[in-house]
Order: sequence, then C-alpha cells, then structure tokens
Amino acid sequence: MRLLELYLKAFGSFTEGRIELPDAGGPGLCVFHGANEAGKSTALRAIRGLIYGIPARSPDDFIHRYPDLRIGARMRFDDGEELSVMRRKRAKASLYDYADSAVLESDRMDRLVEAVPELLFERFYGLDHLSLREGSAALLRDDGEVGPRSSEQASGLPTSEEYSTASRSRRGNSLRRGRIPGASIWQSPNGSRHRRRSNPSRSIPGIGRHRSVSFERAVSSSNR
Repeated sequence: MRLLELYLKAFGSFTEGRIELPDAGGPGLCVFHGANEAGKSTALRAIRGLIYGIPARSPDDFIHRYPDLRIGARMRFDDGEELSVMRRKRAKASLYDYADSAVLESDRMDRLVEAVPELLFERFYGLDHLSLREGSAALLRDDGEVGPRSSEQASGLPTSEEYSTASRSRRGNSLRRGRIPGASIWQSPNGSRHRRRSNPSRSIPGIGRHRSVSFERAVSSSNR
C-alpha cells in the first residue's frame, strides 16, 4: 500500500493539514525532516491511527476534542486499486468515506490490517526515535542475527549482507576511479583544487530513488 495523501483534518496540532506524497512514478522512499515540534511524530501516530483506529487514550486531543478527531487518506494498493477513507475516534464503525458522511465497509482495509498486524507495524514500520533505539537494542540482543534478519525480511528491505556488499562495491569502484566516496572535486578561481562532500546518494539498494523533504514545507494547513 502506498499513501498518496495524508489528510490531518483534525488531529493533534493540525487543522485541515494535508501532506501530498509522490505518486508511483516518484521516489521509492520519501524522507521527511524537520525541527522539534514540527509534527513529524503526530503524522506517524496519524498513519497508525488511520490503519488500526485512534487509541482510546490518544494524546492528540489538546486542540480538537475526542469526538472531533479526524484522519483521512488517499492510498493505492499494489494491484492499482485506490481507496480514500476518513477515520473517526470511535470504538466501533470508525471508518468513513473520504467525505466523512457515511460509514465505510472496506474489505481492503481489513485485509491490510490482517497482513500487517499492529504489533508488526509498531516494530518495523512505525518507529519513532525512542522506539527505534529500543527496538534496535532488542534486536541486537536476539542472538545478534535472528532479530536483524527477521526485521529485514518483514520490512522487505535488503539484508544487511546485501547492503554491505553493495556499499563495498560502490566504494571500490570509486577508489579505482581515484575518487573519495561521497566527495567531489571543484576548482577555485585561483586555480587551486579542493575536495568537498557531495550530496548523499539518492539511490538505496532494494528501494531505488528517494528524496528528502522538509516536513514544514510538505504540510499545507489552514491552522497550525
């Protein structure tokens, strides 16, 4: 499943916030970055709440009351089917159509939850900074190999061996061409030559092209 738009209609500090994500022809991975309190963790909680339901004790009601919380999204599945939904904070029948006017019965969302249980999402797809540190420590304690291998298999990303091999290959090719990996040569007006760091690679093994986006610029919102 690929998110095309995350609609933070009324959630956390967001009111009518929209995050457009690249379509199928865009990067395989989109990395959002931003200052503290920009709303990155809120957006992550919103994605989780969208898929599995907003938790009973959600911390995201400091502007909008519990009954008013709304998270919407447009998404596309691997077979090309598109689905637009709106999630309310309710114990039952919390999934609505995108217009937020009628309860939506979605077999596709049920299958998504079945394929990716919430615990799997939490441990491999929905990591914040703290859970990433704690999860990494736990995986390393798991015999040193079993944990990392299981996480790689679950995420669909290349294994650590594959990534290391690709990295060594790129580094060897760079050294054979007389280049320092990640650096480029530039010449100053007086003719002297210098080395400087280039931009990070925009291709990741197993993912392909990616891009980095400022979270603050990515969100369009009527009131933050």
